Amino acid sequence: MEYQFMQIYGNCAATHYLGDKRIRGPVDNVITKSNKCIELLLNNKYVDYIKKTSPKLAKRNPNFSGDSEISYIYDLVEVVHQDPRTTKYLTELKNRQNNFNEFLQNINKDNYYFVYSLNIYELDNSTHSLKANRFETNIKYLKEHKLLDKTIFVGTVGTNWWNFWSNDIIKYILKYNLKYIEITNVGIGHCDNTDATQQFNKKVIDVINNGTDKKYLLQRNLKGDYMKYVIMCGGNYKNFIDLPKHFIKVKGEPIINRTIRLLKENGIAEDNIIITSNNPIFNQCGVTVIGDSNNNFTQDAPWTNMKGYWLDAFYPFNEPVCYLFGDVFYSKKAIITIINSKTDYILFFGSDPDRNKNGINMKPWEEPLCFKVTNQQKFRAAITAVKELFDNGKVNRHPIAWELYRYLNNYDINVKKLDKNFICINDISTDVDKPADSLFIEDMLRKYGEDLIKPTPARIAYKTKAVKSKHKSNADNNYLYF
Repeated sequence: MEYQFMQIYGNCAATHYLGDKRIRGPVDNVITKSNKCIELLLNNKYVDYIKKTSPKLAKRNPNFSGDSEISYIYDLVEVVHQDPRTTKYLTELKNRQNNFNEFLQNINKDNYYFVYSLNIYELDNSTHSLKANRFETNIKYLKEHKLLDKTIFVGTVGTNWWNFWSNDIIKYILKYNLKYIEITNVGIGHCDNTDATQQFNKKVIDVINNGTDKKYLLQRNLKGDYMKYVIMCGGNYKNFIDLPKHFIKVKGEPIINRTIRLLKENGIAEDNIIITSNNPIFNQCGVTVIGDSNNNFTQDAPWTNMKGYWLDAFYPFNEPVCYLFGDVFYSKKAIITIINSKTDYILFFGSDPDRNKNGINMKPWEEPLCFKVTNQQKFRAAITAVKELFDNGKVNRHPIAWELYRYLNNYDINVKKLDKNFICINDISTDVDKPADSLFIEDMLRKYGEDLIKPTPARIAYKTKAVKSKHKSNADNNYLYF
């Protein structure tokens, strides 16, 4: 069966996931913004309303070559890529209303469905929550016209600026039995977006036949997060013994396993956890592993005889990604802070002893802990730029996370500065380079706990007896062999 789709409400994203073969309707390539829009479309009054209404003009930044520099803003819709005042546009709009009316007449056929793309006007972008009154009013219109069952609701995650998905969509799915899918990697500038179209074609058949995947949405929405959590375990560190340092154990648990466990315990679905590594041993960790052929960084000892680029550890994704370091022992609080922190750009997490009022630090220097990236285009461009600066002798040392952070925030790349888009985590979280580091972490945990709080007199009285002598002979056992 060949399915036919037309957008009834939404934004330009539908032109990408529906592709060039979509049926073009009046709101095919505009951003809808009013509950009246659906009502006027269904009553064949949309075109006349647009003709009689003058838009307000607003300057905007083009998102791709040939994109408009002006938005035409009506109370119903925002038109971005065309001038709706021209005779050509209005003639085409009338033709598209006729397409819509014909589509509406066929809507009861098994292969005809409207699509409803979530957009910026009905989402609180800081929390990714739906504006209930606006969304439910549209649902009411669709229900009154017996179209709710014939409408596919779509959340989209773009390659750069748009992220139109809802972390509370599940409650509306359960309340109204909505058909809902999510599409990632939605591109810009062209309607031929093969990946998004393939996703839609696969997911839409499933949702029509089987309904919405509520289990996945419930898992994903425990923390309102639509990110991939990528644990970077690449590189080739020759100074370590024959097993990657990510398997060093702290209190009997490999640090890589701990990171995965903490992510799951705090609402991140297993499908959204990925390890990047070329080492097949990571296949035993129980999550997806992606080989990273671009990451050829090696060193004979820490920062000695380095080859390749440390920054190549950041595997290129199109969707939002939280990049975690595989050799870091994360506190539970650190993982919760990382998950709950929201951004529409790029957040960097790390320790900074200068800010630590407790005066207890795992290490006397700063440690990078995580990058949380929603603007992949800016992130990838920054990595390329920093590598070029290094090749041209403009960076004082081999660039790592700190240099990347400074470049992203327009700071001097060679001067320490931690300010905007930085979240400081001063606790037990630290990287682990050798088995002896695990003994140090265990000792600090016993003395100060994960938050590194100075002990009270009662706690000072509690001493760990012969910690070093007790563990010295078993240091090598802090590696886990599968």
